[in-house]
Amino acid sequence: MTRILLVRAGHGNELLDEFIRLGVVAVGWGKLGDLSFTSADTIKTMLCEQYPENVKVSGEPYKHLAEIIHFAVEAKRGDLVATVDGKHNTLIVGAIGPYKYNPVNPLRSGEELYRHVRLVTWEFSVDREIDGPHSFPETKQLGKSTYWLSEQTTESIMGANRKSLAAYSSLISSNVIPALQNMSATPVNKDSETLPNSEHFERAEQANPIPRKLKSIDLNQIKAAFDFAEKVYDGVSSIEHAAVRLRDDHGLNENSARNFLLQYRCMLNGEVYKRTQSPLALSYFLPKIHETRGREAAENAIAATWMHIAYYEQLRKTLLLKLRKVLTTFENGLSGHMSQQVEEAKFSAAVGESLRKLQSARQARLSKASKKANVIQVTTKLYQRNPDVVAEVLFRANGFCEICHQSAPFNRRCDGSPYIEVHHKIQLAHGGDDTVENAIAACPNCHRKAHFG
Repeated sequence: MTRILLVRAGHGNELLDEFIRLGVVAVGWGKLGDLSFTSADTIKTMLCEQYPENVKVSGEPYKHLAEIIHFAVEAKRGDLVATVDGKHNTLIVGAIGPYKYNPVNPLRSGEELYRHVRLVTWEFSVDREIDGPHSFPETKQLGKSTYWLSEQTTESIMGANRKSLAAYSSLISSNVIPALQNMSATPVNKDSETLPNSEHFERAEQANPIPRKLKSIDLNQIKAAFDFAEKVYDGVSSIEHAAVRLRDDHGLNENSARNFLLQYRCMLNGEVYKRTQSPLALSYFLPKIHETRGREAAENAIAATWMHIAYYEQLRKTLLLKLRKVLTTFENGLSGHMSQQVEEAKFSAAVGESLRKLQSARQARLSKASKKANVIQVTTKLYQRNPDVVAEVLFRANGFCEICHQSAPFNRRCDGSPYIEVHHKIQLAHGGDDTVENAIAACPNCHRKAHFG
């Protein structure tokens, strides 16, 4: 059954334009931090700790608990989301995507930072009648920012006359929205209630800037982008300020400027970046990162780029030959062994490359391949974790995964205890704390999903 979550666009709907332009809905309560892989009980505890003014004498949070749980935990792929355009008395409806935490460049409404985000593929709009079957009075409730609409209201919205999003076309960035416009042109099937699948969100979230814009970026602009990216990463400048300076002083498209700033952060952190990067930019960024940040940062950047290549090639069903050449040339120029992260990322890209080539060629290579795997030397860095943190989290979980809430899939052979792993919500390598609050018990499947899903 179709469900619709109503999310208001900030105080007085002031974030409506941003919701539509960016393809998101967002809520405040930024003190709660990243709510990925958290349960309703965990959010309840976090609310009590971070917002004591909203806690009853009994110790229970009394305000907005349900709203943040609706938004971060309950809403799933396949659900719809709606937001209100009060000026035109319209509901704008879309398919809800994954939860994201945005600590770097959040939307702001009044004094509140809207760090909790759900990606959205906006699909259609419906007019709210002043009175009648399509007035949707439930959408006019005051004092609530996020709530599920009733089954009756949902059916009424789904049965209303749908309008295109042409009235909002001026809000949609030409650099990021062509895929969204194409998807929105395909209406939801009222009979089967078929909704966009995960590929829609992959395309919407990671739709790349128009290639001709990337080709027009020259080396001087790339150098300026690198300089500002360093300042943003070091906390000297904000993304907003840096993007505007790159636009006004160096002629960069603002979206391209933001891409550079975010790519730099991902490269230093060894995280996949999903927007396309030109070979010229990569050939400048990699050696500059090595020069200014050292060997470890350079290896993180190599791993991040191999992950980008694997992601992008899978998404676009192509091979990024020029990027591969730039990356391989830089990597071969570094002495010594690469990190385990680099080798794993490179292997993932190699598997993707093999899958995109002809099976007959792959089988020919297999017929000549050695049956024994080669051994390579890698470097690795281990964090000395606090055993009390692991023990306390396992004690709290009591043999159950705190993500899927299922019991451990098997017991350890050595002592018969339930096999549950402990995952840091913010990884230690990314500056996360080795604390009980930053750790969660996970079954092997959910743990892998947390890292690779």
